[in-house]
Amino acid sequence: MATRLRQRTDAQQRLEEAEQVVDDLGDDRNDMWTAFGPTNVALHHLSVAAALADNHHDAVDLGNRIDTNRLPPALVSRRTQVHFDLAAVHSQRPGGDPQALLHLLEGERIAPQAVRHNADARHLIAAMLRRARRGDTPGLAALAERADVAA
Repeated sequence: MATRLRQRTDAQQRLEEAEQVVDDLGDDRNDMWTAFGPTNVALHHLSVAAALADNHHDAVDLGNRIDTNRLPPALVSRRTQVHFDLAAVHSQRPGGDPQALLHLLEGERIAPQAVRHNADARHLIAAMLRRARRGDTPGLAALAERADVAA
């Protein structure tokens, strides 16, 4: 919430507090559907970096280091989130839409329903459609159709 309100200091403080708890916990768990652990905290770091668009290179590096295979199997939506966040970061870079599309497609591969039901992913697809030039992002129109995003 702090990130959505652009409260950078609060967001960073919350992440630091989560890291302290994760240090005590030690591994990724899903006790009572909390999905808490080092991988999930890393996902939140990526989400904050993507939303605040501080440093695209750092956000991509962070996202590339996250191993979602460490998450409990039931946390499919958390696995897709890393791809949606990386898609958002790539889309903010000049010429980054092809990489953004690859991440959206990977999110869809992991959980086909995710792209259709994730508002941020749908907004990103719509923005990419508006600026797309013919041939730059093959597959974007088909993804938009599957996600029910109007051209």
